[in-house]
Amino acid sequence: MSIKTPHDLIFQAYLSNIKVGQDLIEVYLPEKIKQCCDLSTLRVEPTSFIEKNLAKHQADVLYSLKVNNKRGYVYVLIEEQMQKDDLMAFRILRYQVSIMKHHLNQGHKKLPVVWPLLFYAGQRSPYKGELDLFKCFDQPGLAREVMFKDLKLVDLTVISDEEIKTHKSLALLELAQKHIYERDTRLAKLLGEVLISAVIDREAVISLLKYVLEANDTKNPAEFVNILKENSGEYRKEIMTIADYLKAEGMQQGMQQGMQQGAEARNFEIARSMLAKGLSEALVQEITHLSIETLSQLKKKTKH
Repeated sequence: MSIKTPHDLIFQAYLSNIKVGQDLIEVYLPEKIKQCCDLSTLRVEPTSFIEKNLAKHQADVLYSLKVNNKRGYVYVLIEEQMQKDDLMAFRILRYQVSIMKHHLNQGHKKLPVVWPLLFYAGQRSPYKGELDLFKCFDQPGLAREVMFKDLKLVDLTVISDEEIKTHKSLALLELAQKHIYERDTRLAKLLGEVLISAVIDREAVISLLKYVLEANDTKNPAEFVNILKENSGEYRKEIMTIADYLKAEGMQQGMQQGMQQGAEARNFEIARSMLAKGLSEALVQEITHLSIETLSQLKKKTKH
């Protein structure tokens, strides 16, 4: 826990006076912001914010003001510094995010504007620390191009299947995500088209096909699996093995009483078959839920 110095204490105590705060706003707040704010609503806010994954940190002084007599708020963050800090802009950003989250926690539905002001009164003049947030990055130019812009949205619901098919190995995942809840067999045909032409890591494909067979809520599961098998080229055997396992476990037609008896034996046989085909122990464990120790023993037996 940080200890406040005499400099910190007097700075914080003096600026916590409302009249001093109003004068500070008059002197330093940009005119464009000042014109929107009602100085009579200025008040000093608590300065301790605790984030779940961050250490406790404190801003020196924080004011809030109402904007245009509406519920909106502008927060003025005042931070004192006695020595340079090349990551100060990042530190201020962390404060700003904490303040915004604190504002939302009070029941507000929109983020407030948080305007930071840094006071420096160190022995070395002038202040040499970096003030540009982008200069805190290893690649400032690249950061300026891509950071804090509008979010890049990949909306699979509006991208055509034909365009998705041109996305190489990514197409398999995108098509599965786009059509997973449709109750028809179009997804099986689309996946088959991609599997025939794309070069994709085998284990990644098998994991995705397992997801498709588990999650697809088709009206006719048997037809879905048959189409997928017939259009999956070299992955046909893996699909058959996974489909048989899911069927045995009741994942296509619902769990039934009494299926637990002999389930472990079935898992052994399925695992043995998968290991014999060269699938990794991690992937087989994900599908059969057998322990790594058991699979290692099965793998040794399979080799003999």
